[in-house]
Amino acid sequence: MGARNSKRDHDKEGETEKFGRDQQIRLLFNGCNDEKAEITKDKVKELWHGYLTQKLLAVILSVLYERKRLYVLFEEFINFYWDSCEISTEHEAELMLKLVNAIGNETVNEKWLLILISEFIQSFFKIFETENDCAFNDWVKFGSLHDEPLNLAEYFLNNMDDTDDKHITVDALNSLFTNNALFRILCHHVYKTLFNTISLEKKIAYFPDVVIRSNYKPILTLSELLFLQWHLGQKSTCKWRLLFSIDNDGESWSSFLKTILGQGPTVIVIQDSNGFKFGAYASQSWNTNPNFYGDENSFIYTLHPKMNVFESSGYNKNFQYINTGQATLPNGLAMGGVHNYWGLFLSSDFGNGLVSESCTTYKNYIKLSSEKEFTVDKLQVWGVGAPDPTPEELGERTSILDKDPSAAVMLELAGRKLHSTEIRQIKHEQ
Repeated sequence: MGARNSKRDHDKEGETEKFGRDQQIRLLFNGCNDEKAEITKDKVKELWHGYLTQKLLAVILSVLYERKRLYVLFEEFINFYWDSCEISTEHEAELMLKLVNAIGNETVNEKWLLILISEFIQSFFKIFETENDCAFNDWVKFGSLHDEPLNLAEYFLNNMDDTDDKHITVDALNSLFTNNALFRILCHHVYKTLFNTISLEKKIAYFPDVVIRSNYKPILTLSELLFLQWHLGQKSTCKWRLLFSIDNDGESWSSFLKTILGQGPTVIVIQDSNGFKFGAYASQSWNTNPNFYGDENSFIYTLHPKMNVFESSGYNKNFQYINTGQATLPNGLAMGGVHNYWGLFLSSDFGNGLVSESCTTYKNYIKLSSEKEFTVDKLQVWGVGAPDPTPEELGERTSILDKDPSAAVMLELAGRKLHSTEIRQIKHEQ
């Protein structure tokens, strides 16, 4: 009896939800209640053209108004919506196959699928521009570009189950959605904006709020930013704060340390002299330590020429390392690997870095740069979480070492023993 009531309640909830979404769609046509009302192609084109690229608009309309129909019935219009984003990945895959077929003029292969995915990504950005999203506009204002999102499209495509390039199946397209949560949600956002149901959804922060200093020069494109923000997920709920930029702060190891130590979780973005773009997410604050530390929430990534993310393998805990002023240990910042066989290493001899062919700390790792030894062209570090409490906030007396970490390096090089550092280390170990 209880099970029957539970099913009945669930069915009622489903009916209520469907009614609410259908009502939102009706508002596009002045609250139309006639299921047999004719929805013309010109009217829909007028409603949608501000949200979609010209190519994606033409393709979706050609599928909705198949066989060159001039109108569809309102009930057909609503059914198209439910197939696009509300029923199952199988329905979405069947619709995607029709769209690929339309964009490729009856040719269904990975080339045309890649173009279609790119059109969805660009339309997603266009929606945020049209809707005047504050965070999105801030990144655009500070120089992040509407790039050709082929790298992100290829990332989605590479996660699709293997298929014959000359014959893409519904099953393969189903895996495109099931293996790429970001792409599926991105498509849903596009469709729900078109059909006026997006206001019923929980808001997702696709683009983080940002705090940028003057004279900022961007490294990240919009698709790269979207990619990183998605993989950070709930790991980052704070504004992105630009802590260090080589363009603004120069090639100074002491300045680098001063700006990044104790700032909470960070994203490091590097572009080398060969144009390769890559970096890492450090889930814990950077604090000088002769040993590796950190946790499995950290990851390493690449953005160009290919996008990828390498998460913890569980093999070891060599996540974060940063050291300075040592005669017998490597001086620099590292993530993953072991001494001299790093996943990623930035030398204290500022401007130089190392990567390895393999790194057991992060699964499926591939060499981040084209060469094992690379030269840094651009470098930024972003604070993406709450900074550590200051000594004042903890009710402690401040030290010159807090105000200027580079002072510790100079004192050590001068042979001065840093008793306060030893005391802090003991407290930390306790």
